[in-house]
Amino acid sequence: MMETGAGDYDSVALSRRIGTHTGGVGVSSLISGVNQEGAPEGVVTTGEHFVTKLLISGKSTSDKTDELFSIFDLILRDAKLDSQAKIVEMLRESKSRMESAIQGSGHAMSNAKIRSRYSVIGYINEQMSGISYLDTVKELLDQAENDFPSLL
Repeated sequence: MMETGAGDYDSVALSRRIGTHTGGVGVSSLISGVNQEGAPEGVVTTGEHFVTKLLISGKSTSDKTDELFSIFDLILRDAKLDSQAKIVEMLRESKSRMESAIQGSGHAMSNAKIRSRYSVIGYINEQMSGISYLDTVKELLDQAENDFPSLL
């Protein structure tokens, strides 16, 4: 979300603002299993109930907290997700990173693929960061290069 820039800031200016006023800002996703309402405590559940969250984190000194939250607001509300060149660049980087990860950690990728057959959370995690994700990135890259308006 930060690599494309936000609001009046391009990616370089946004990075400089983050670096000037904070100790860093990060965005990630979290999928976590939860107990169904009324389920007894301490009992292993089927894994069909979960919560998905978008996490944004950052560090700042106490006097820069207002600036940190201003940057959070800017990134969440005004991210520039319509720059074809930047999106294509990010997808190429993601594709390259995933291909390298498969070479170095193929056993872990295979394990995740196998686990995806046994729980919903495992399936979603594999779709978002496993071998299936590489296939999705390749499709998105092709679409971004050849038919960007349909990607939006």
